[in-house]
Amino acid sequence: MLGLLSKFMPGVCLVACGLLMFWLAFGFEKALAQNTVFIELPARTQLAIALSAPLDSRTAQAGDTVCGQLTHAIRISTSDAYNDTAVAQNARVCGTIRRIEPPAEGRDTVMSIQFGVLEAILPWGTEAIVFQGHLKTPHSDHTLGGWLTPGAKARHVPYRVTQFNDYSRALWESKERLMGRSIYFETGSRLVVVLDEAVRISPSF
Repeated sequence: MLGLLSKFMPGVCLVACGLLMFWLAFGFEKALAQNTVFIELPARTQLAIALSAPLDSRTAQAGDTVCGQLTHAIRISTSDAYNDTAVAQNARVCGTIRRIEPPAEGRDTVMSIQFGVLEAILPWGTEAIVFQGHLKTPHSDHTLGGWLTPGAKARHVPYRVTQFNDYSRALWESKERLMGRSIYFETGSRLVVVLDEAVRISPSF
């Protein structure tokens, strides 16, 4: 009898150990899911950034990447840990130039940038978070530039003409209009990115 037990004992111990490890792993995953920290940045949250490199409309092209770093930590109201800091200062924010219209007689350069990646320094590590955001500008379409130059007179049209020459003739009626200016921001220039939608952040482990 003892010989029979000694023969099967290693196998029984191995199965028991396997079941114990499975139970422990299942319990850990369940506890982790119940205690996972979720951070949500509401829509219209403003991200103040300082440009990491100069931005010059004379050399920039549609498709170029524009990056900056958060000048201040993003804080949210919470009773949890992490001192209410959702995203730490110096997190990297990047976007893509979607459109550039060169300066013309009567109007400055127009530039549109769509932001979409936040390399967040979070309490549990660094993660690349995808989002949708735009620059905060005085224009309703969130573009930079586009101001009329001295001597230019805007005429209202019921639609935006897509051809540049037609657009110019339609909006800027004046023989004395001046040539528009380019857009230039030096390294460290401050811009504000606004979230179009809420962003939910959770640990990836």
